[in-house]
Amino acid sequence: MPRGTRSSSPLLIGAAALAAVSLLLVAFASGWFLAAHSGVGASERPAPEVVEVPVLNPVEGTHTATMPDLRGLDEESALQVISDSGLDVNAVTTEQRPSAGAVGVVLEQTPVFGMESPGGIHLTVSDEAAVPDLVGIDASEARNELDLLGAAAEITERYEPDAAEGIVLETDPEPGSELPETVTMVVSAAPATHPLAEVDQEEHGCTVRGSHVLSGVEHEHTVACSVRHHSPTEASWLLRGAADTLTATLGIPDSESMDAEATVTVLADGSEIYSENITWGQPVDLELDTAGALRLDLILEVPEEADSTVVAFGDAQLVGDAQMFLQFQE
Repeated sequence: MPRGTRSSSPLLIGAAALAAVSLLLVAFASGWFLAAHSGVGASERPAPEVVEVPVLNPVEGTHTATMPDLRGLDEESALQVISDSGLDVNAVTTEQRPSAGAVGVVLEQTPVFGMESPGGIHLTVSDEAAVPDLVGIDASEARNELDLLGAAAEITERYEPDAAEGIVLETDPEPGSELPETVTMVVSAAPATHPLAEVDQEEHGCTVRGSHVLSGVEHEHTVACSVRHHSPTEASWLLRGAADTLTATLGIPDSESMDAEATVTVLADGSEIYSENITWGQPVDLELDTAGALRLDLILEVPEEADSTVVAFGDAQLVGDAQMFLQFQE
């Protein structure tokens, strides 16, 4: 083969390869163009759903803030909680109110806990308080007054003969002292009664009977004393200072003679507290002061010309402190 022909063969082979690569590139580009414009090979997955979340501006978005519960917090902590909740602490006003317990604690708030978008905020904060003067007022009224001050009332009862039932007699601590969380009130108790017939006699001049009829009315717990004209009848009881008052209906029973009469004298620790002449059909209601008396004595007499008779103390009751009457059971 001639030398010139052999030297041109590599050039021809390279040109042919280049032409083939060019054809492949043209074919690929044409296929991509057709697919892009005809939809062939495009993805069929749906577009994702977009949820829009509003962005809260810390200044302009305070309308979404909720009022926190501030009760029981000290004032400084309450203001911090208000600020942390996105509320304006400059909108807070406060007032002080005397109250038991710690000073500077939030007692009340306006608006209430849970309210959205509150405007102005008002706090009532505890201040120092003193025990009010409750002596002489009704216990329920005194309890309400303490309740308004945040203090509880602990009540003990004591009988006082000159005090109406349910009245405050004294307090612990005393009025004007620093107000604790609990104040003890001593309140006047209702009087208790104890039948004189159930108290042992020191001198047995009278008998105890279930009932007697005086001027048509039957009386229970009767102390009946037989009185003879030749000598007085005497009887005595140890009261031990337990009774403030002796009450009874004094008279001559209807079963006795219509002309019967007697003189009755009552002594407390030897001092006369009652003395009267009584007659049949004319009973008398007694209310005798026996406060502090250790001993009660009865002296009964009939006129010399009169017949013997019976004198009855119907419904004879000692009035006083129930705790004091317990000694009669010893």
